[in-house]
Amino acid sequence: MSLFNYNDDEVSLEELDLLIQNQTSEKRTIDYKLNLILDTDENKKEFLADIISFANTSGGIIIYGMREEKGIPIELIGITIENADLLKGRIESIIRDGISPKYSSANVVVISINDTHKAIIIKIPKSWSAPHLIWYKRSSKFFARNSSHGKYQLEISEIRASILASEYLYEKIRNFRLDRISKIINHDTPVELLNEPQFVLHIIPMNSFSIQEKIDSNKFTALINTPNSLHDYRKEFNFDGFVFHNRFDQIHSADRYFQIFRNGIIELVNANFTDIEDNCKLISGKKFERFYIEEMSTWIDLLKFFGFTPPFVLLFSVLGIRGYKFRLNDNRFYQIANKPITTDNLLVHDILAESNFMDEHDKSLKIIFDPIWNACGFPGSLNYDAAVRWVDN
Repeated sequence: MSLFNYNDDEVSLEELDLLIQNQTSEKRTIDYKLNLILDTDENKKEFLADIISFANTSGGIIIYGMREEKGIPIELIGITIENADLLKGRIESIIRDGISPKYSSANVVVISINDTHKAIIIKIPKSWSAPHLIWYKRSSKFFARNSSHGKYQLEISEIRASILASEYLYEKIRNFRLDRISKIINHDTPVELLNEPQFVLHIIPMNSFSIQEKIDSNKFTALINTPNSLHDYRKEFNFDGFVFHNRFDQIHSADRYFQIFRNGIIELVNANFTDIEDNCKLISGKKFERFYIEEMSTWIDLLKFFGFTPPFVLLFSVLGIRGYKFRLNDNRFYQIANKPITTDNLLVHDILAESNFMDEHDKSLKIIFDPIWNACGFPGSLNYDAAVRWVDN
């Protein structure tokens, strides 16, 4: 059901009616409320407590406008709303400003019941930056949920355990990255690569290390037979999962590959963004940025095809890049940066790609492009305008 697809902003009345027909009771992942009241500070704190109780646990949905008795949905009455867009904006603002650390994954859906009444569904994915607390009007409380009592305030020991669990997850992500970088540097890759600097992007679903179910081999088989934007690559099973590459014979090396691990992690390695002209080692600043901006939707769609949903962690690294300078444009009147990179391997900090990431992903990717330009003495990428839009000219 799209009801529990946290990234889908479509919900049908039929799905809500089924909850009533099936007498689906309130539980850890669902809550019914007749009204949405946000007129006082106390009401806003209670609303925020509901949101973080789901975010700090397993995620879930809150349905406003549903009458219930002892946790069983009885009737979808709805709420009188004059301006749905204004209300959505207000809800999103309260969540954005009232929770720490910031939580921006909640999806507010408003659907019409009749001409005057609407139901409000707030989809709240599990947060991978938990635990969150209410940070509003001197309130600083943590909440979670369980099946028997619904929302409850966390005790100190539970808060500590949640923090340690979050730190442990990020440690596993860091260790995975370092292990893979070491293998690439030592030429332990799925296919033989050109002996050029490697630009590496890891896209890691946050539940890659916590799920028991891995990608089914049938899904990989479907990729071979399904047309997609990666049709120019060889597609092969391998020990770690499935790999796309462009090594079509035993004579030439590949200049890129995309490894999909069975736990959903994607490793993209491209060794085709540098060249040497007049004994000067050059990076094409336009070429490498254009590649990631244009191809990102393909990789995100692949993860969705395999059943993985945001948030994703993006980790960008450039290996063997010492001595290279930026070529500032791609035309015949190109300029070359004066300062070469003095570090062999650049491991850029991570960014979190949430459900709205693709809306303006070129702006988000600037965060991982800038440090490469910094290494050449620039304050950031020169390919963005004053409005932080990537300019391809």
